[in-house]
Amino acid sequence: MLLQVQVKLIIYEYGASLIYNRQTPSKEGDTQYRYEFSGWSPAIADGATVGSAALYSATFTPILNYYTVTLPQENGYSINYTGNTSIPYNGDFSFTVDFDEGYYSGENFAVKVNGTAIQSDDNGVFNITGITEDKQITIEGVEYDGEIPVIKSIEDGKTYCEATNFTVEDDSLDSVKINGNIVTPDADGFYIVIPAAEPQTITVADKAGNSISYTITVNDGHTFTNYVSNNDAACTVDGTETAKCDYCDTTDTKTIVDSAIGHNWNEAAYVWSEDGKFCTASRTCRNDANHKEEATAVITSEQSKAATCTEKGETTYSAVFTVDWADEQIKTVADIPATGHALEKVPAKEPTETAEGNIECWYCEICGKYFKDENAQTEISKEQIVIPVNGTESIISTETGDDSNIALWIVVILAAGTAITGAVLCNRKRKYKR
Repeated sequence: MLLQVQVKLIIYEYGASLIYNRQTPSKEGDTQYRYEFSGWSPAIADGATVGSAALYSATFTPILNYYTVTLPQENGYSINYTGNTSIPYNGDFSFTVDFDEGYYSGENFAVKVNGTAIQSDDNGVFNITGITEDKQITIEGVEYDGEIPVIKSIEDGKTYCEATNFTVEDDSLDSVKINGNIVTPDADGFYIVIPAAEPQTITVADKAGNSISYTITVNDGHTFTNYVSNNDAACTVDGTETAKCDYCDTTDTKTIVDSAIGHNWNEAAYVWSEDGKFCTASRTCRNDANHKEEATAVITSEQSKAATCTEKGETTYSAVFTVDWADEQIKTVADIPATGHALEKVPAKEPTETAEGNIECWYCEICGKYFKDENAQTEISKEQIVIPVNGTESIISTETGDDSNIALWIVVILAAGTAITGAVLCNRKRKYKR
C-alpha cells in the first residue's frame, strides 16, 4: 500500500527551470509501522521548464515494526522457545525455563519481563502476548546446591565429655536427624547433642538429596589426670595448675593452696609538698611493679627560726606515719614572712656645748638599725648620725659610698668655730664692763 503525503508547496514563475535539491522527506512512524520514502508523484524532472501549475507529493511505504525479546545470559538455567526473538507488532512469545544440574528455583525465584514478574501456566510455559515494544526477560532466585552438607564444630568418631553442639552449612538444607529423630536448631543456629550411654548418629540431608552422617560419643563429664603447674604464683595470690581432659581439649585449672610468694618491697620513697603541710610515703614490690603501697603522714610543726625585718623565719615540719614500713621525716621551710622595718623618723638636731646633735635619719624599732632614707635603702651606723658637742658632725664613712657632702660639713665646722670665737669675745667684754 502506498500512502501519499504533501510535504511542501513551492511557486515558480512561468518559464522558470524546476530545481530539485535532492532532499529526502521523512514521516514519523508509530508503534505498528515505520515509513520509508518511495519517491515523488509525479516524478520530478530536474531542470524542466515550468509551463503550468503542478503538485508533487512525497510517497511512503509503511513497514510493519518488529520488536526484540532479549534473553538473560546467566549460568544455571536456559530459556527454551520456538521461532526467534524478533517479534512482529502485536505478536506473542512463549518460553520455558530449564535448570542445569545442581540448580533449582529458590524461595525468591521470579521470572520478570521489563521488571514485572509473570507467572507460568500449568505446563510451566511463560507467555508474552500482544508485544508492542522491546522486551527484556530476567530470571531471579535461581540457586545451586551441588555440595554435600557440612557439619561443623564436631568430628566424626570423636568422644565428647559433656553436651556438645554443632552447626550445619548447606544452601538447601532439608533435615537434620539424631538417631533417626528430626531435631531443630536453637536461636543461634546450634544443634545440641546431650550425653548418652551409647554412640549417637547424626544425619544431615539437603533438598537435592545430598546427605552426610557422623557418629559421636557424648559422655557425662570430663576426665583430668595430669596437672601441670602454670608458674603463676604472685605476691599475695596462690598459683594454679592445669590439666587437659583425656578425651577432649577442655582444660581444668585449680589453685595450688599456700603457693603465694609474698612481696619483696623496695626502700620507701618520701614526697613532701612544697609548703611542708603534706608528706606521703610509697614503696613498690620488686616482684611486680603494679604492687604499690602508699601512706600519708600526720604532720606537726614548730617555729625553728624567727623572722627578721628582712629575712623569712623558718618552720620545721615533722611527718609521722602509722605504718611500720615508713620512717619519720623532717622538713624545714622558710615560710614565715619577713616582718619588714618599723621605721620612725628621727628629726635633725643641732648639737649644743653640752649635748650631741644628730642628722635627720630613720630608726627601725625592730632591728635597731638606722637608715638615711625613709625607704630603708641606705643603712648607716649610729656613730654616723651623731654630731659631737663641739659642733663637728661625724663624717659618714666612705664605706657607705656617700662623700658628696664633705665640703658642706667643712663649711659647717668653720662656721661653728667662728660662732664660738665670737661668743668668747663677747663674754670677755661683758666681764670687762663690770
